[in-house]
Amino acid sequence: MGFSGGGSNVTKPHTHDSNIVQDGGSLAANATQFGLTAGSILYSDGANIQELAVGSASDTLTVNGAATAPEWAAGSGSAAFTPLGNDVQTSAVSSLTVTGMTGHDVYQVIYSICDEATGSPQNCAPRMRISNGGSNYNNTYALITAPNQTDAPHNISNADEWKLNTISNRESYSGVFYIYAPNSSFTNGYDGTMIQGHGATTAGQISTLFGNNDNTADITSVEIFFMQNDGTMIDLKGSLQVNGMNYS
Repeated sequence: MGFSGGGSNVTKPHTHDSNIVQDGGSLAANATQFGLTAGSILYSDGANIQELAVGSASDTLTVNGAATAPEWAAGSGSAAFTPLGNDVQTSAVSSLTVTGMTGHDVYQVIYSICDEATGSPQNCAPRMRISNGGSNYNNTYALITAPNQTDAPHNISNADEWKLNTISNRESYSGVFYIYAPNSSFTNGYDGTMIQGHGATTAGQISTLFGNNDNTADITSVEIFFMQNDGTMIDLKGSLQVNGMNYS
């Protein structure tokens, strides 16, 4: 119905239906005169229109426990992984590297790579290096071995990178590696854990690793590469993604 009230100065209930003459038309931006606070939203309680004031920074709009109205709730905060960078190569390169990350409590390294050496798979393993090496890494391997594999758990110390696996007949690898920044409990610097699978000419394996690095400086780069036992690097191609998370 229209705004006219037969001489009354009280606005009659109306629907804002654009198909009804003098009904005010559709509600539009900057066209109403609600006494609302900045950032608030409107919702119906089934009988009347109610206002929900704007929440706090990073809040998430959710539904109340009675499932009758919307409300604001604290968001997940900073305890979630944020992309820090990636390196994707479809042609043979010596290594994959992501740089420019600092100040995180946990780094998540996701990789999928393959050996680009000519001929049969080489006697090599993928290796991970943080901040371009220069410090000692201690590694302990726990290999979950298929029945026809005989590799034993392997230990290496005094190296300048984490060797991710030591199994034979390997060509391609994918996995996730977590690097934890030092704190009062980590006297040896960064701790690392990983899980990795590989594609090979024999039965598949999954390996897990944990180890530590004596470097306590902030991580600025993560590099992954293939290296033979004699120290020769093997070209690779694939993808490397690094994400970061802070506890608070």
